Amino acid sequence: MTLPPHDSFQLLDSPVKDSDGSRSGSRDAPISLDSDDYQPLPRYLTRHVNLGFDSEDIKDLIGSIESSQALDFSSSLSPGSSSSTPRLPHLPAEILLNLLAFVPLDYVLDFRLVCRGFRDWIDTRGMYGFLQRAELTGWLGLQGGRWLPPPWTTRRFDLTMPARFEGLDQNEASANSRVKWDSGYAVFRIDERFFETSGFREKPFSENGIQMRLCPPPTWDPHAYGNLRWILRIDEHVMDCPLIEPWHLCDSVRLDISARTVRVSWKDTIQAFVREANALRKKMDSTLASSYTFSHQEDCIKAMRRQRLRSCLPKHPDLPGERGVVWALRQLRPLFGKPAVGKPSPPWDNIAKLEADAIFVLMVLRKEAAMTKTELVHLRQLAQDRLAMHTDREEAYNHMKRYWSNVFGNKKRYGLQDHNSMESANPLLWSDEKVKSVEHRVFRWKSQKKTFEQIQGLMMSASLAMEAEDAFDNINSQY
Repeated sequence: MTLPPHDSFQLLDSPVKDSDGSRSGSRDAPISLDSDDYQPLPRYLTRHVNLGFDSEDIKDLIGSIESSQALDFSSSLSPGSSSSTPRLPHLPAEILLNLLAFVPLDYVLDFRLVCRGFRDWIDTRGMYGFLQRAELTGWLGLQGGRWLPPPWTTRRFDLTMPARFEGLDQNEASANSRVKWDSGYAVFRIDERFFETSGFREKPFSENGIQMRLCPPPTWDPHAYGNLRWILRIDEHVMDCPLIEPWHLCDSVRLDISARTVRVSWKDTIQAFVREANALRKKMDSTLASSYTFSHQEDCIKAMRRQRLRSCLPKHPDLPGERGVVWALRQLRPLFGKPAVGKPSPPWDNIAKLEADAIFVLMVLRKEAAMTKTELVHLRQLAQDRLAMHTDREEAYNHMKRYWSNVFGNKKRYGLQDHNSMESANPLLWSDEKVKSVEHRVFRWKSQKKTFEQIQGLMMSASLAMEAEDAFDNINSQY
C-alpha cells in the first residue's frame, strides 16, 4: 500500500481514549487513513501509534522522511532534458524504516544524520533492537592465562560467565511511561550452564570473589587499571570499551549472583557501543595504508581501548596513582609501526600485561563472532578429526614400540617427535595457515586410514605370534 500525502492523516473513531483527550488505536480498532478506501495504517506504523503516538506524531515522522527525499528538480534533471521526473525513486516511509533494521551496527550512525525520522527511529526502536541481540560476558580468567576453550565445550564456563538479554527492568520506568524501552536498566540472565558445571565451586573465585572480580568496589588500584571484566557482543562486534568506566563511577553493571542476573544501564552502554563500533570502522579504513606493530585490527582495537582508558582518567590528575597510570599508558608499546621509546618498570609494567591479556581474549571472541554457524561446525569437526588422527597415531606408535621391543629385545623408547604437541585444542586460536595445514594432514590421514588399520593389525598379529613363541621357550621341558 502506498501512503497518501502525510497531511491527509487523521485519526478515526477509536474505542481507546487517553486522559488528555487524544485517541490511540487498538488491535480491534486500528487507526485508519482518511482516504476513500479507509485502509488501516501499515502494521509497522500502527505499532508506533499503539505505543502512544498520536496522528500529529505520525505526520511529523513521515513528513520528515518524505522531506529528506524531496529533490530539487532543477538539479535532478539531466542536462538538456525537459522532463520533470526525479532520477531517484520515492520509497514509502514504512519501507524505509523497515530497511533501517538491516543496516550494520557500525554504519547506523551515518544513517542517523539523514533526517529526524531516521534519528528518532534509531534512537528508540533501533537501539532497543541492538539490546535484544546483545550478549554480555563476564571474564574470570587469571592474568597471564592465554587460554580460551572453544565455545562448544563446558570448559568455556570455567573462564567466562555469559548472560543474555531477558527484559527491561520495569521498576525503573517512569510512572507516565508508555513505551517499552523507556526503562533505563536492562536485565541479563546468566547462562544456567555456568552454575551446572561441576567446577563451579572449584573456580578460581568463589561467589564473593566473582562479585569482587567483575563488580569491584569504588577503590583505586592503579596497577590493575585496564583489567578486562565485561565484554559486550552484538552481532559480529565484540568490545569492552563501552563498559570501561572511571574507577569511582563503576555503576553501569550490577551483578546479582543469587538471582543469577546482571543489571545494565543499557541506553548509555548501547549508544557508547555503537559509537565505538563506528569509530573503529573509520579507524580501520583510515589506516589501511599504514604499517602495523601487531596487526591491522589489533592495532586499531588497542588504539581505541587506550583512548577510552585515558578518557576515564581526570584531565588534571592529582593523586600519585593517577599520574602513574597516565605515565604507564604513555609508555605502552607504540602502534602502527612507530618505534618504542621506553618500557615501564615494575609494578607499572602490569598495565601492559593486562592490555595483552585483554586484547588476546577480544581478538579470539571477535574472530568467533565473525564466523558463521557453518564455519564453526566445520572447525569443530576439524578439531575432532585432528584428535582422532592423533589417537590413531598413538595407537600405531604403541604397537610399533611393542613390535620393536619383541624384535630387538629391549625396552628403549623409540619416540616420534610431535612438533605440534604444544598447540591449543581450540581451533579458533589457529591461524588461516594452520587451518589449511590441518585440513591437508587430516585429508591425507583419512585417505590412508585403511592402510593404517592394516599395518596396526599386522603389527599386533606379529607381536602376538612372537610373544607366543617366547612363552613356549620359557617352559622347562625336555622336548
